[in-house]
Amino acid sequence: MPSRLRPAAALGLLLLGAGSAQAQTLALGEPTPRRPAQTAPAAAALPPEPLLYAAAHDSLMYRVAQIHAQAEARAGYFSASQGSFGGLHRRVRTYARSAGPLVKREVVKHRFGVELQKVAYYDAAGHQVLTERYEDRQLTRLELWEYPASGRPTANWLLVRGDYLRHQFLSAPTHATVHYYHRLRPVGEGL
Repeated sequence: MPSRLRPAAALGLLLLGAGSAQAQTLALGEPTPRRPAQTAPAAAALPPEPLLYAAAHDSLMYRVAQIHAQAEARAGYFSASQGSFGGLHRRVRTYARSAGPLVKREVVKHRFGVELQKVAYYDAAGHQVLTERYEDRQLTRLELWEYPASGRPTANWLLVRGDYLRHQFLSAPTHATVHYYHRLRPVGEGL
């Protein structure tokens, strides 16, 4: 019988200690931690995470397609160079028509049996607006900057392997609003 009383007594002491700690908090005037209230309309107003990711991803890919089309339309001529050790890397720079600014820069390297490719796109003002990184011709990283007429970027998009997407609004030099999106994928599936 004494062995049955011991767990019950320990439980009673534990409850008594928790109650006294709460009483001490109230007596000292410290604020009690409260859980934020969840309201049904607020929770129902947000779309599910896969829909948010799909909308953000589609918006990003639409902007990327616009940048690719603009670069293709502006391209006039290119210059290419190759590494001196049997072509371990290759650089191609595309310029606008009539000796204009840089439109696209592409670097391809072969490392440890993997082809690494970095592509950067520039707008008419010379701002870098898009960078893409590929491993064995599979997209692993994509970063896009949105520039208004003022010259300072107002938004930044980042898509990395694993379908992690960040959209950052840069409203002031010291203030940014960031949104993160993620889509779960089956194991072994690429970006």
